Amino acid sequence: MNSNSRASILLKYIISSLVIIGIYFLLAKFSFKISKIPTQTSAFYLPAGFAVATVIIFGLRFLPVIFLAKFIVGLIIIRPLAQNLVTCLASTIEAY
Repeated sequence: MNSNSRASILLKYIISSLVIIGIYFLLAKFSFKISKIPTQTSAFYLPAGFAVATVIIFGLRFLPVIFLAKFIVGLIIIRPLAQNLVTCLASTIEAY
């Protein structure tokens, strides 16, 4: 494998990761918008299904991306760090 193809593969992974994080974030915002108590909980958490579909379609190499996306969502809704890390781990295991 030459360095040009490695760079191309890495670039595709980074772009795919950013798209996945963006979609996950938008689905999370939508899920919280339709919930009864905004930014707390949602009966239908759409990003969970998206995370499972991502792992099924793209493979296990995107599990860290799911973790990062959930972590970003947790930071946006101002969740304590320990709670945020536990929910990130739970979402990643759920997608696995």
